[in-house]
Amino acid sequence: MVIIITRRVVISTINKLSVPSLKNVNYNPSNFAYKLSQDGVNLKSLTVAVRKTGNEERGIIPDVYFLEQNYPNPFNPATTIRYGLPEDGHVTLKIFNTLGQEITTLVNSDQTAGIKSIVWNGKNSAGRIVSSGIYFYRISAGSFTRIKRLLLIR
Repeated sequence: MVIIITRRVVISTINKLSVPSLKNVNYNPSNFAYKLSQDGVNLKSLTVAVRKTGNEERGIIPDVYFLEQNYPNPFNPATTIRYGLPEDGHVTLKIFNTLGQEITTLVNSDQTAGIKSIVWNGKNSAGRIVSSGIYFYRISAGSFTRIKRLLLIR
């Protein structure tokens, strides 16, 4: 489930914000309205849209680039890698072995800003299953570059 705030509201006088729990509820794509209040006085309203999508969390645009640790890790047979783009641009995400040799390219395209995810199935660029071991994944987007380690166990 993804929670998307469709309008940012910044109120410096709020000391504590209480939002009803969203756990254990079956949501269909829709909008929910919440009122922000302090000491019983309504200050502002905001609308929250809840959507579940495929490999992109639409509507969420991060403030900075990021690359998350893959999950699960260690993995077999596949793992998911999530990353965030604060602006549109060209993105490459590649897998390397411990010798620095490129195993495969997961992403090599222009992408819109947002939070993305991609699944690596443990295969090289020729479609062959790679052996167990430590691998690295590297993202490059604009001036942002990060490398993280993952472990494949067969």
